[in-house]
Amino acid sequence: MSEVITIVQERLPYHPRLGRNIRVDSRSLAFPYQPVSQIQTDGDWKRHVGPFDQGEVGSCTGNAAIGCMATGLYFESLANFQVGFLRFKNNPLPFSLDEAGAVACYEAATVLDSYPGTYPPNDTGSDGTAVAQALKNSGMISGYTHATTGKDAALALGEGPVIAGMKWFNSMFEVGEGGRMTVDRNSGVAGGHEIVFDKIDAGAGQAWFTQSWGASWGVERDGVPGRAWFTLDDFKALVDDQGDATVFVPISAPAPAPVPVPPTPSPGPGCDDRTLWQALEHFAGERHVVPEYKNLARLGLSWGAGKGFTK
Repeated sequence: MSEVITIVQERLPYHPRLGRNIRVDSRSLAFPYQPVSQIQTDGDWKRHVGPFDQGEVGSCTGNAAIGCMATGLYFESLANFQVGFLRFKNNPLPFSLDEAGAVACYEAATVLDSYPGTYPPNDTGSDGTAVAQALKNSGMISGYTHATTGKDAALALGEGPVIAGMKWFNSMFEVGEGGRMTVDRNSGVAGGHEIVFDKIDAGAGQAWFTQSWGASWGVERDGVPGRAWFTLDDFKALVDDQGDATVFVPISAPAPAPVPVPPTPSPGPGCDDRTLWQALEHFAGERHVVPEYKNLARLGLSWGAGKGFTK
């Protein structure tokens, strides 16, 4: 029996400085991020290049992906590991670690994702899964996993840099004192954004990221300009609110192996849509911690909305 693939996607409002869309692919359930420990640890991952500047192109997904590759263990893996017949120190990478490489990664992602149109000429935006697949296809990573809860995203950040996609509220264009970001949900959703998080300070309750809007935005921290931070609670809440975090596997490590996914129960003969929804509604409406169940609940809610059972 062939695998049934379910993709739920949503285009968030367009903004020329953003560009992340919501996409949940059932195949991702087989590759959940699995934390080494449930104890939160600090992590401070050195970025080896300055901030990128996406300008008026919605290439934030590519900027986040390539920014992550220029940070911490990913940069080190490229420096020490042969990529096909290329060596990082003497030859160009498939995607260079600069703005041109970020845009090229974005272009590749728009071919791979399922949104109509590709860049160029259509500035369609993309998602974390698509840029991760573009990196994997290029040979710059061996694979990737998905942290679909805020808790797991924070645990992943304690182990290395991650890219995270989230709703971007209008309040989040401004940077407060010391680089603090304010998440005011009443300010309205401007669109979706993907950024690379490269530091977590659990004691201070901070999750730091490097933006893709040039060196003049944000504050300088650890010698790198263009940075800011969310409270750890805000970071987790943004991931939990239709966000996601993609965790790359460096090229020096084995590709992640798929894990078994709980099968979707069959409704059986004679079961109509309403009967199925009555059986599914309670599960879909609960708050889940396990990433597989959380995504299944999202898919259930989306199906119910499509059938007119939810508002």
